[in-house]
Amino acid sequence: MDVKDRSIDPAARFVLLDAHKRGIATAWDRLQALEPLCGFGELGVCCDCCYMGPCRIDPFGDGAQVGVCGATADLIVARNLARAVASGAAAHSDHGREVVGVLRATTGRRPGTAWPTRQSFSRWRPSGALPNPVDPFARSRATWRA
Repeated sequence: MDVKDRSIDPAARFVLLDAHKRGIATAWDRLQALEPLCGFGELGVCCDCCYMGPCRIDPFGDGAQVGVCGATADLIVARNLARAVASGAAAHSDHGREVVGVLRATTGRRPGTAWPTRQSFSRWRPSGALPNPVDPFARSRATWRA
């Protein structure tokens, strides 16, 4: 196993080597066991939205050009991309919620109250979390007024 092909991070390389010595399978090992990968999936023209498939559209024009539902290769790729984006956004939306909660707790902002002022952010200055008393909401307020 050549960990140089799997990561440039020395700590990650150490962990990969240690896992290999202990006989622990990593994502790289599981990926290697699945090779060769499906060409349709690699090109993004494999659709598994319903239970009548998976439909595999031939991008080179020799095989099927539409799926069972009539979806073309372009539509299938767009669906796959949209599902991946929505899945990623949903998986990480909790980070944004956490930031909003911290800002509300720090500035005293509650639903229905006024926007925080520069003075309300000054309590971050002693900790060094915010070097200057800036108003991070100034741009959004200006946009909403425009």
